[in-house]
Amino acid sequence: MSEETPGAPPLEAIAERLRDAEFDAQVHLGQGTLPDRLMVALEPDSEGRILHLQVMYLEANDPAVLQYYVGLPKPVEPEATLEVCRFLNTVNAPLPIGAFGLLEPERTLYFRHNVPVSTDPFDLDLLGWTITMVDYLIGHLSSLLEQVGSGLDYLTARARLLGLLEETAAD
Repeated sequence: MSEETPGAPPLEAIAERLRDAEFDAQVHLGQGTLPDRLMVALEPDSEGRILHLQVMYLEANDPAVLQYYVGLPKPVEPEATLEVCRFLNTVNAPLPIGAFGLLEPERTLYFRHNVPVSTDPFDLDLLGWTITMVDYLIGHLSSLLEQVGSGLDYLTARARLLGLLEETAAD
């Protein structure tokens, strides 16, 4: 479904510029209702997994809106849903961009950030900064979120989150 957003650079042109900036970026053409997506490989997370950030235009908007999305691979256990929802509020409060969420029927944890973008000129530095920030958040928080999704209790998870935040502030 190679539908272009008016005035916005095509995803392949963005991918090319990202590759020039040493990001691992590939375009996956959409099929059916699934839009074209720019897939950016993130650094290995705390469990050594390489997750992918999906960057895509949301419909034909003026201004253009980019969505950054990462789905976490480990499903949430049904009995952990309430603890996960409670913990997501705690995690999201200090985030500088975006938010983590839960697609409840699919039991999928995700990170999403939507942002309007200037297309003339297109700001590749801002795109690179956003990708780097998402990479950092996923690398530091995905494992803890999945642990809560597997049954780790809220108070223990909150204490671990505070420890991560203290470590980050010290860096």
